[in-house]
This record gives sequence, structure tokens and C-alpha cells, in this order.
Amino acid sequence: MHNLENFLSFEIGKIKSDNLHGASYLTKKCAELIIFLAKKDTKPDILQKAAVKLAGARPMMASIFSFANSLLFLLDKHPKKEKIISFCNEFIKKYNQAAQTSSSNGAELISSGDTLLTHSFSSIVFDALKRAKYSGKDFKVICTESRPACEGVKLAEELCKIGIKTTLITDAAAPFMTKKISFVLIGADGTGNFGLVHKIGTYGIALCAKDNGKKVISLSTSQKFWPYSLKPPLEPLKNRNEIVNNDCLDVINIYFDFTPLHLIDAISTENGFLGADEVQKLCKKIEIHTLLKDKYADRF
Repeated sequence: MHNLENFLSFEIGKIKSDNLHGASYLTKKCAELIIFLAKKDTKPDILQKAAVKLAGARPMMASIFSFANSLLFLLDKHPKKEKIISFCNEFIKKYNQAAQTSSSNGAELISSGDTLLTHSFSSIVFDALKRAKYSGKDFKVICTESRPACEGVKLAEELCKIGIKTTLITDAAAPFMTKKISFVLIGADGTGNFGLVHKIGTYGIALCAKDNGKKVISLSTSQKFWPYSLKPPLEPLKNRNEIVNNDCLDVINIYFDFTPLHLIDAISTENGFLGADEVQKLCKKIEIHTLLKDKYADRF
């Protein structure tokens, strides 16, 4: 038992500290961990503990919470290991299918002659831009650096490789550039009644886009929605040295912000484009498992 708990702490620790990969990759890693445990005939109470810990491992990533929450409801039924493995595989399959549908929706929005502004690296947004390019559309993309991890630089380089006309800008230039674009196209790490969670700087971009009469579209999936009663998640501070190595200064290094739903014109999911009211209705339908209510009571 002791060795198993150490193993769980180590594996969940890797998920918590992984700042290189996005929600899609890390949600898959969570499912793979549960599959591994199920194949080892791990007792249901240990699987429950693992699910509860996973739900809080990446508080800004709604798909991980969604996976853990759904898993707990399944475990209440005392399923055999084959059922647990099937659930994990099916969750990821549906997640991937939903992402593909959402990216297809995004590609349909793009027309030849458009100039889009995007922020950070969203795999769904990247796929949408590729789909639009390969369908013969001629458009431009403006990418922010997306500091401090600079995921936007990576996206800009990948877009350039496939022949999309791409401009890289500093994050501070993004609000001003909303004057010169057709619309903003971003991803989402999660969406709740409190707003959309995405890379720090998204809130400012959305404010300026609205001020300049430009739409803000988010590409997401239904697995990236939090229950309605959930409070904004608290993000742990990141490495201060990513900004400056000077002990004299107080440094706040965070990766995410919250953009109010009224600043987002539509959120694309596998069920089409949703407005703020529809998002809130969807969030109200999400049931929260008792173990998560108890463990994370301060978040509800």
C-alpha cells in the first residue's frame, strides 16, 4: 500500500508540475494513470483517492476536473476493471472527437482576406487554422509571444512552416493590434459561470477587441466546462525567475486569467457555438460528486 501511495504521489506530482503541455495532453495522462491502476486490480477506494487528487492537480484545466468527476460517479457503481478502462478510453475518444468538431467549426469562420489574432498555443485553434489553410483559404494570423513561457512563439513557427502568413508580436502590442484584425480566435483551458480561463493577457485582449467592435471566439469542448457553483480556481504562483532573477523584487508570475463571459461572443463546442446564457445553462447541468464537494468545499 505504501509503495502504491508513493507511486500515485509521484505520478500526480508530474501532472501538477508539467508546464510544457496543455490540457489535452495532461487529461490523457490522467486517463492513462487510471488505466494502469485498473489493470493492476487496484482497490476502488484507492482509485477514488486518485480521482480526488487528480481533480485538484491542475485547478485551471477543466477537462481534468471533468474526467475525475465523471470517474467518481462511475466508481460509485463498483465497476469491474474492464469497465473502468473502457470509461477512460471512451472519455479521451469523445474529448478528441469534440476537439475535432470544434476546430472544424472554427475553420468555417475563417475567410480569405481575414487577419486573425490568437494568444498562446491552443491545439484546437492550431487545427482550425490548418483546416482553413488546407481548404484553400488565404488569410493572416497575428500571434502573441504569450510570455512568460512563450507558447505563442511556438504556434507562430508552426503556422509559418505550413505556409500561413504569420506575424509575431509582443504581448503588450496585442490590445492595440485588435484595431487591425477581423476577429480574435483563442482556445480555452476551462469555462465556468465566472468566465473563460485562458493564457494571462486574454482579458485585456478581449476588452480591447470589444472596444474596437471585433468579435472574440473561443474554441473549446463540453469537457472543458466547470459546474455552475464552482468559484474561480486559485492558480499557484509559477517560477519567479521566468520573469526576473532578483530577490529584491516581489514577483507575481501567473499563467492564466479570467475573461467574463459577456466579452466572449461565442464558444465553439461539439454542440455548436454557445453564447453566455447557453454556457451557464450547460454548467448548471453538471453534477458534482460528493467527494469533490467535501475535499474542495472552499471552491463551491
